[in-house]
Amino acid sequence: MAFTVIEPTPGLSARDRRRAHRAGPVGVAVRTGYPSLLASARFRLIEAIDVTAEYAETQRLRAELFRREEAGLRAVFNDAEYEERRRNQRLARAAIEDGLLSRFIYSAATT
Repeated sequence: MAFTVIEPTPGLSARDRRRAHRAGPVGVAVRTGYPSLLASARFRLIEAIDVTAEYAETQRLRAELFRREEAGLRAVFNDAEYEERRRNQRLARAAIEDGLLSRFIYSAATT
């Protein structure tokens, strides 16, 4: 099995973890790390690849696209939804830059 996740960076303080939860996607609020979750489901972690730098670049490009295509996106989403999406993008980018959110590709196999 292989999958990619956005997760709080391990070792965060409670305060920083709450900030990561607010800034990340809905599923980011896991109580334990994915290696531990995989082990409890009887999977053996084969590899964990940190792709946080690529995640940061994707978010930067997404923000650039939103700025460049603002008029069209406002027509599709409406003004309030567009502003909410931009706010969420800023929160996520700040959390990534501050080391609070990471993105990993995990591969695992049954034991």
